[in-house]
Amino acid sequence: MELFLSVTLKGYMMNKKTLIYSFTVVVTAFIIVSAYLLYASKAFSYLGSSSETCINCHVMEPYYDSWRKSSHARDTTCVSCHMPKAEDNLFYYGWYKFKSGYSHSESFTLNNYPRVMEATAESREIIQQNCKDCHSRILSNMDAINSDIDHDIDRGRNCSLCHEVTPHGVVRGLGTINQFIGISGNN
Repeated sequence: MELFLSVTLKGYMMNKKTLIYSFTVVVTAFIIVSAYLLYASKAFSYLGSSSETCINCHVMEPYYDSWRKSSHARDTTCVSCHMPKAEDNLFYYGWYKFKSGYSHSESFTLNNYPRVMEATAESREIIQQNCKDCHSRILSNMDAINSDIDHDIDRGRNCSLCHEVTPHGVVRGLGTINQFIGISGNN
């Protein structure tokens, strides 16, 4: 039994006490490094819905700044526009949040993100649905008031056809910060 509790490593016999000590050191080092990585990456901030979480990655600062200076900042967060509604389907919300978070962290960590950010097809569908959800009451009244503008989004019209610059500005690129709404001082 004593031989079973010992390990031979390159000709050296490690006794039970040395083995337990070595294991404890390795596990402790792993826990400390993991805790530091969780802290440094602000990992727990991703569990919430604060817009400030998006600027954990510096490439998102222009988007955050343009949103913050827009009228949408009063009533929305990044999550309320760019994520599916948790109350509609909690599983899909969790899956999409994990999938997009993993994709973002991988891109930013490996520095292989596009220089001009664009929403994916799935993300555009989510954004469109969230526009409809938030603005449905206003839209139904607008068509009655102004018949020259067709806001019948239930027939397939996409909000971004006319409102592409809402709320992030005209040009979306890392080198074009001054082109964002409100950043250049032209509020």
